[in-house]
Amino acid sequence: MATQTFTAFTPEIWSPRINFFFEQKLVAAPFFADFTGDVAGGGDIIHIPNVADSFTASDIKTTNGSVTATNLSDTNTNLTVNKWKGASYDLTDFQWAQVMKSTNIKSSYARAIAYRLARQYDVDLLAEIDNQDNSVGASGTSLLATTLEKAFGILASNSIPKDETILFLHPKVYWNDIMTIQKFYDASQFGKPSLPKGVHDMLYGVPVVLTPNTPAPAGGGFSSAILHRRALVHARAALQGAPSSGIRIQEKDSESLKKVVIGDLAYGVGTLNSGAGVKILAAGN
Repeated sequence: MATQTFTAFTPEIWSPRINFFFEQKLVAAPFFADFTGDVAGGGDIIHIPNVADSFTASDIKTTNGSVTATNLSDTNTNLTVNKWKGASYDLTDFQWAQVMKSTNIKSSYARAIAYRLARQYDVDLLAEIDNQDNSVGASGTSLLATTLEKAFGILASNSIPKDETILFLHPKVYWNDIMTIQKFYDASQFGKPSLPKGVHDMLYGVPVVLTPNTPAPAGGGFSSAILHRRALVHARAALQGAPSSGIRIQEKDSESLKKVVIGDLAYGVGTLNSGAGVKILAAGN
């Protein structure tokens, strides 16, 4: 194989920039509990204790002051780092010499890798929506305001603080269903502009995030969800050479006259509390 004399794309130079871009492109992950620090020194299984709310306020006997003890029923959730995803491209030595001296071109390829891995990370994390115990709506019908309100009612009945939740809406559900409901866009019903920026940043006091990365229902349509920040969990592994448990970029020589640039990421996702959210199904058409 010909000796390579030009190696401008190296992990030491580009990994920090790629990871910064990767963090910027994560939509769901920043909201949920991140246990990356627990595997920073190695390991692949994180044991997360679930403290059960099983206590009962009972009467205290005035004669002896005794209180009935509650039997604890705490459990553990195991978050396993078992996903390894990568993206790569290769260039012949001739192509490398022609185009890879450009910082802008190198940055563009790096961002493309970071974006693809960030999107897959969010897709896998939001796939955990399917593990929520509660669900409203149907994949074959439009999302109604009453259906959305029913979801909030379920959260309230489960004592889930609304100010600690976020509403993930598939874009088609938002634009084709939500934006056809008059009370969500008609200022006359509220006495002030309800959409000063043209889109909702809040619904019923809960932040709205539009993302196409929610799981696809088996019966068609689209999934959305209201989730508490402790509903889902995730963690990134510390791959050798990867800064801050993030994306690792490597330049590899091959047996042919070309170089391969590979970006990879190891992580785990899981459901911490299956009762801390509500899955919302809708046709979105």
